[in-house]
Amino acid sequence: MNKFKSLLVIITLALVTFSCAKKIPYSKEVEKSYGITEKNLSKLQFYLVNDIVLISDESQNSNSTDLDKEGHIIVKEELNTDRILIKSGTSGIFERKEEGNQIAISFEAGDGKTLSFGASTERGRYIIQALEWKTNGQGIVNYANKKYTLSKNSSGAYITVKLKKSKQLNNSNRIAKGRKI
Repeated sequence: MNKFKSLLVIITLALVTFSCAKKIPYSKEVEKSYGITEKNLSKLQFYLVNDIVLISDESQNSNSTDLDKEGHIIVKEELNTDRILIKSGTSGIFERKEEGNQIAISFEAGDGKTLSFGASTERGRYIIQALEWKTNGQGIVNYANKKYTLSKNSSGAYITVKLKKSKQLNNSNRIAKGRKI
């Protein structure tokens, strides 16, 4: 009976080992291979690879004819910077399909808080998309109904999904008792 228990433990460990999930880059090829449709996309958990830094600069100049004690004209300038960091590994959900080969992914709740990801080739991973790319490598995106600049390092960000392969091993073991006349 000891051999039977040992075998059972080995089979259980094998099942646990075979059912581990690994993250793979999301691509059109993944969609085709696993039959992912627009309806299925809402059931997928996405994960970000590489940090995304969004920066919004809103400056307001107000000229004033006020003078200080020394007789200088005071010009007030106010600069408000809004910086959002979405860390690598952050989980996101599918929001909607967009033009071409793009999907909108949301990493936080709120109106318009989505980023577009798309692939230019069949095997290419879905990377961050911008409305326009500047020559310095920064991109312009809409986020939370405002224009933000993507940091240069954010341009390589892409999304992954977990792929879990599960193998079921059905084994039947018994010991023959033997027969007597």
